[in-house]
Amino acid sequence: LLFSFSPSFISSLFFFFPYPSTTELYTLSLHDALPISLIGIFTAALLKSWHPALLIAALCFILAISSKIPLKMYIERMIFPTLFAAFVAMVQPFTFGKTTIYTLNLSLISLPIYQEGISFGILIFTRVIAAASLLNLLTIVTPMISILDALSWLKVPKIMIDLTALIIRYIFLLAEESQRIATAMASRQGFSKQLGYKKRTKNYGILGGSLILRSYKKAENSYLAMLSRGYSVDSKFYTAKKPKLPTSDLAIGTMTTMFFILLFISDKIGWYI
Repeated sequence: LLFSFSPSFISSLFFFFPYPSTTELYTLSLHDALPISLIGIFTAALLKSWHPALLIAALCFILAISSKIPLKMYIERMIFPTLFAAFVAMVQPFTFGKTTIYTLNLSLISLPIYQEGISFGILIFTRVIAAASLLNLLTIVTPMISILDALSWLKVPKIMIDLTALIIRYIFLLAEESQRIATAMASRQGFSKQLGYKKRTKNYGILGGSLILRSYKKAENSYLAMLSRGYSVDSKFYTAKKPKLPTSDLAIGTMTTMFFILLFISDKIGWYI
């Protein structure tokens, strides 16, 4: 096969980690860790300099190592955000800015490279890496069901939590279904190089169309099964708990929040930690 939609691939792509965490960092209450992560992500998105964003990414990496998170897992789950950030950043020097520092002369066109675009591209890259590092760290050390419970505790609309739960439940099933379809087509030489590019592209389209139709059918059957078991708009998949946060967790949450606030202020005034 030319590709494989394994559960580990889907997990790394969407930051889903469906197994109970055993890392030391998970001892921090999620009702404290989730707001900290959200504050950190918003801080990273609002930074105007790449220095503090890079600092956040570096601290997340250090924290991952100190928490005994498998380094291979952490790096694999950062591949897709890094590639996405790199692609967006590479476009900026050619499209953003006014100060031309170099002109790339090609056979048909000339592409000016702007100084402002280079700076903005670096900023976008470090912002994405910082936010992705925080999200990566959170989802690696936390079972997804605990994250959904914390979202409910934070008064996130119920419909969003229910949809997230269903997506997490069925995305792996759809990955397995796509793998079965691809295997069946490959066994019939559906992706053979002898078919030519046009025919293989058509077969990829057939694979995608078949997956969409089967996904729709599975969704319809699942919804009918839910209705037969009494599901309604008032049903709740998750009920928010009201835990009493330990004093140590409150102290860690307060200090970390203050760190992000100071980092944001230092970024605005141009002083970098």
